[in-house]
Amino acid sequence: MDTYKIWRKGFSLEYAWYNYASKDQKNEYDRLLKQYGGPEYLKKLLEYASNYIAQSANDMHEKPLKFPDLEHSQVTDLEKHLKNRTLNWVNQKRLIGYGFEKPRKSTDIPVRVPDDLWRNSINWRKSTLTSGSLSVENVRIVHYKHIEQLGFQSNGTKRKPGRPSQKVQIVNAYETLLQLGKIVFSKPLSAHYQAIRKQVLLANPDDARGLKGLGDETIRRTLNMRFNQDKKTASSKL
Repeated sequence: MDTYKIWRKGFSLEYAWYNYASKDQKNEYDRLLKQYGGPEYLKKLLEYASNYIAQSANDMHEKPLKFPDLEHSQVTDLEKHLKNRTLNWVNQKRLIGYGFEKPRKSTDIPVRVPDDLWRNSINWRKSTLTSGSLSVENVRIVHYKHIEQLGFQSNGTKRKPGRPSQKVQIVNAYETLLQLGKIVFSKPLSAHYQAIRKQVLLANPDDARGLKGLGDETIRRTLNMRFNQDKKTASSKL
């Protein structure tokens, strides 16, 4: 039943992309939704209907006027961006999916969503992923830190007692520096190696490994994809 604890910690796939967005991104999405989904948008729909009827009466072969639907609005563009970022974080194992195999029985427990399932059919609205005959429903997305805080590994098994892996230490050090504003995206990742090593040692003073295993190549392999994605996200806000 351990995976129930993990599953309950997560956000439903339907809204995970919103819940894992930054405060600024949530505010921007809410603003756009009011702009495009409120009275002003309804007014545009009525204008479209009126113009379309008038145009159709004159020439049925005219190219239809552009329908002002949400599929082409800024609100949907932002939603797509946030969903893509969520999937990138899933690929990076920062976010982990758990759900129930379909058809679900009353005795079933949540299982981790297989990695390859994310590359197939994703139904965000129904929180379901499907590939051939395999379907996982009621999917929730959990941050890996929440899983570790519960004493589990990302696959749902109990973590063995002992020190955390250095990969986890490196990621935690990077995230701490990022929150402190010490990750500068105008510089390459390599420019931050020394600061990351210092932060790992500062956060783990009793780890006898010291700098062992914290070489440049280890840090690069651990953070390269994450750094590039964060850099792209930061540049999109400018």
